[in-house]
Amino acid sequence: MIAALLAQKLRRQRTLLVVLALALTGFPVLLLWIGTTIDRGPGVGELLAKMPKWIQRLVEQQIGEVSFRAFPAFAFEHPVVLLASLSQVLSAATTPASERESGFLDLQVAQRLRRGEYFAATALLVVLGAVAWPGCLLLGVAIGFRSLDLPQPLSVSTYLPGCLGLATLLLAFGGVGLWFGCAQKRRGRALAQLIGCIAAAYLLHVLGTLSSRLAVVEWLSPFHWFQPLRVILKGEPMVGSSAVLLGVFASCTAAAWRSFDRQDL
Repeated sequence: MIAALLAQKLRRQRTLLVVLALALTGFPVLLLWIGTTIDRGPGVGELLAKMPKWIQRLVEQQIGEVSFRAFPAFAFEHPVVLLASLSQVLSAATTPASERESGFLDLQVAQRLRRGEYFAATALLVVLGAVAWPGCLLLGVAIGFRSLDLPQPLSVSTYLPGCLGLATLLLAFGGVGLWFGCAQKRRGRALAQLIGCIAAAYLLHVLGTLSSRLAVVEWLSPFHWFQPLRVILKGEPMVGSSAVLLGVFASCTAAAWRSFDRQDL
């Protein structure tokens, strides 16, 4: 029953999923093409030297020396990528609120569908999205490496930590989305709360990066534990950060199930 429910949910979104998969796969190829074009011209270092001093200091603080191998890494934390992948994951996570609002959930429960089966199918849809979109980016990196004339040899395995880091971030926000989606009866309200939480978390992360006063509380933002550029380019460990984000996913998913199981549908 869980597999049938999951397949049904995937079929309903198949057009969006295919378009998003193609876009996320092609995005790293585009970044690599831009990188090779710049490298044939002035070079990345010279281009950065022409930028304002505060941008140079920020880049040096975050990732150290900039080189061509940074271009594929940018794909894993580019705002467009985060917005697209988070949108699909949160859409999947708030399915309970949407189907409760339309009355479809009541119809399914009336047909002897167990709550646990419905919740498991929804949670699996979130997990699939959180794993698939970083995988599409990594596939795009591999395609770019094989199809473009790179100025230096690069290995796809170098960017695997970025893929894993993005997956854990999507899982963390997916867990929060499940919690809100199961607690609310309207998807609009759940999404509004989620957008507010994500915007506040991102703002806290940015301000904490720029201000030493806010750095002490920046760890409260999930984005603090998501640093693919540092992990890929500087070799910083990511086990602790991934554990924190997975912990957020597990705890929020448990809270979502508790809320969903206790509600009168």
